[in-house]
Amino acid sequence: MKKNVLLLLLLIGLTLAAYLGYQQAQKKENYNIDLSDRDFTVESADQIYKIKISKRTKPPITLSRNGDHWLVGEGRRVNPNTMVNILSVLENISIKYIPPKQATKNIINEVNRLGIQIDLYDINDNHFKSFFIGGNTPDERGTYFLMQGKTQPYVMQRPLVEGTLRNIFLFDEEDIYDQVFARFDINNIKKIEVDYPRDKPQSFILEQKALGFEVVPKYKTTKAILKDVNSNLGDAYLREFKELVCEANENDNRLQQRIRGAIPFASYTITTNDGKSKAFHFTPVNEYYSEDLALNDLEVVNLIKIERFFCHTSDDDIFVVQKQLIKNLFRPYSYFFEQ
Repeated sequence: MKKNVLLLLLLIGLTLAAYLGYQQAQKKENYNIDLSDRDFTVESADQIYKIKISKRTKPPITLSRNGDHWLVGEGRRVNPNTMVNILSVLENISIKYIPPKQATKNIINEVNRLGIQIDLYDINDNHFKSFFIGGNTPDERGTYFLMQGKTQPYVMQRPLVEGTLRNIFLFDEEDIYDQVFARFDINNIKKIEVDYPRDKPQSFILEQKALGFEVVPKYKTTKAILKDVNSNLGDAYLREFKELVCEANENDNRLQQRIRGAIPFASYTITTNDGKSKAFHFTPVNEYYSEDLALNDLEVVNLIKIERFFCHTSDDDIFVVQKQLIKNLFRPYSYFFEQ
């Protein structure tokens, strides 16, 4: 009897030892698993100071951190909402599932053909991560990702957010410009020249002085108003130029040559204390409507039913701006002498 008990205890001991050895081996194996092929995210978006987005058929787009905002191209500000989406992807995406092995070859081929390459750089401009964004899954609920130099694709998602990830990076440079297309420190504005080519007597030059403002006619043919300028109205007018906001960039508008060559409704040349100037020329959008343009219904709505202006700048950009946002720019010469 005692012999049987001893044999049973020995068997249990050997079984337990074998189990513990197996578990230890599994732990050791787990520690050695290579997870670098799924390392798409960063711990914090604050690590990222430059993002290079490359597509096969277009020039790369480089986004650079500049203090509290991001720049693209030749120093143009990026729309803050665009950056919120991009940084959220780079910080928060997770694996939805691993594609079946039989689908891997086709996914990689598609990545090679249509993939968007993402390269990330730190504060010292050191490259630290690179991966490819492929197409979307057939149900449009995930997007294929592949680390550079790896062969295992993953289907990625943003937790609690519906929709695919590829479209967030599928843009042209002009699409992500900040809707604030001009900013001015109003204390740094020296003068504003306002020209109404179709109503020249209302044109004027407003100059900021140490004490108050000087407002004079732009054209010598206009009779000067010999009254004191209302400084409160001068201050209010300057504040209108703190930020100029657009609906969209229209550099690819099919009417661009006509817009650039048009006689504007109003032109503004803003000179700052360092002697630099920027000009903005506004023309009503509805002046470009004609039957021979064969516009679709949406274009007709945009041209006719909503009051908008095209703004052609001295940087040769074209923006479309709602009249509601700029109506206070259209002040006549006499406005500044009201008490």
